[in-house]
Amino acid sequence: MNPAVRAMVRTPMGRLVPWMGVVRFVGRKSARRYAVPVGIHDVDGIATVFTDRPWRLNFGDGTRVTVAQGGRERHGRAVLVEDREQVGIALLKALQRTSRPSNLGLKITKGHQPTANELAALGSSMIQIRYDVST
Repeated sequence: MNPAVRAMVRTPMGRLVPWMGVVRFVGRKSARRYAVPVGIHDVDGIATVFTDRPWRLNFGDGTRVTVAQGGRERHGRAVLVEDREQVGIALLKALQRTSRPSNLGLKITKGHQPTANELAALGSSMIQIRYDVST
């Protein structure tokens, strides 16, 4: 599935799943090039990726990235945030903006409105991407 997502988000067809994207970056220790398919969510005007995967550690001190999403590429700087309270609040805001919790990798019982504290218990980190002004 990942190769298909990597190819699709670069084309106009990528607009069909606007929350999907590919983050490209260089590993901080290995200098290896990565292209990781992710869900990208707007939280207060900041592109945000929720993940606890090990590759997130490349963003601890901030890293330059290229993001392919919705048929276009943008450049920016991505920073890892590991404060559970901030992550919980951001997850709640992203959840309020999406029509499907599964877009965030969440399964929520119908009628239940999770709190920021409940969501903070699910994930401990997120990557915030601030795009360059010119892109």
